[in-house]
Amino acid sequence: MQLVDIAMSVKCSERARADARPDSRRRAFARLLAFFAAAAIVGCIAFPERAEPPRYSAAATCPSVHESSGGPCYFTLASSRFEISQAGMGQRKTSAQNTEFSLPLLEGEWIERLSFVDYQGDVILFVSVTDNGESGGSVVVRLDGETLSPIWSCRIPGFNLSPATIEPGAIYVGAVGLVTRIEPDTGRFEWLHGNLYDSRSGRFNAFEPPDVGSSCVTFRESLAPGMERSEEVQIHKATGERLSGSRIATLCR
Repeated sequence: MQLVDIAMSVKCSERARADARPDSRRRAFARLLAFFAAAAIVGCIAFPERAEPPRYSAAATCPSVHESSGGPCYFTLASSRFEISQAGMGQRKTSAQNTEFSLPLLEGEWIERLSFVDYQGDVILFVSVTDNGESGGSVVVRLDGETLSPIWSCRIPGFNLSPATIEPGAIYVGAVGLVTRIEPDTGRFEWLHGNLYDSRSGRFNAFEPPDVGSSCVTFRESLAPGMERSEEVQIHKATGERLSGSRIATLCR
């Protein structure tokens, strides 16, 4: 009799646990429904945002600046062919129409090199200019994507313009002896560090495309003949502070 009671007790316990499982599943499902209901009231479920990766300006094909009868610089962007003469007169050619435009160059300036990037439907051009080799400079121009009228132009006080690195809200570019961040909506300098060029060693004569991190941007000089290693300039993106030593380890994580 005692064995029967024990057996019945075990079966009752197993049946009780089995009966309890549907209740636990219902409670878990109810909690899940409550979570999604609360999320709907708030508006949405927040997931971590992915930062848009930086982009780089691409080089156009240009003739030698000393070719007085040379052809234009040219490149293709969004199925359109752009042609820009050395004097800064341009044309966008599409299957539907051709649109003429001009760049704000100074009298006597000629385009030596040119790179480009699309930004929010517009075209940003990075132009290295010279006056037939005697001196040089740089200008950045944002053109309206539809009319190709200049929205703004920014004169950079240096030649040897580097390829640019672009992220939302910022343009980073270097030239001989300087590094800078430009605000792409206005064309204004957000910060600029100059007087970097060392005439004795030739340091910081030209830069590679800026390397943009989450907090800092690194401008690495292009290696010239005879140089064994390149030097770097590290800048805190938000403040424009030039960093060194422990400040790099602290701020550039």
